[in-house]
Amino acid sequence: PGNEHFGTVARTRLQLPAGLWRITTLSDDGVRVRASTAAEPVIQNWTWHGPTSDQGEFRIDARAAADPAGVEIFVEHFELDGWAVLEFTLERVGD
Repeated sequence: PGNEHFGTVARTRLQLPAGLWRITTLSDDGVRVRASTAAEPVIQNWTWHGPTSDQGEFRIDARAAADPAGVEIFVEHFELDGWAVLEFTLERVGD
């Protein structure tokens, strides 16, 4: 799509055990991350910015962990100009 003025949308479903989960992103520019088990976005930094790290946490309860459809993770990103980066990390941080 070129180096500037584009967007990225990614969606996946994962079988994850119950517990507390953390998502970390490194983005330039805007980023928004949703998890199907969270009412609000886990990360929302929908701004024009240089490379920036953001974190958010969400919980998966026993019912959601047992759902055969899994937990949906949805990532949106936009790039305006300058640097272009999107990194995503998912880690379990507690029960």
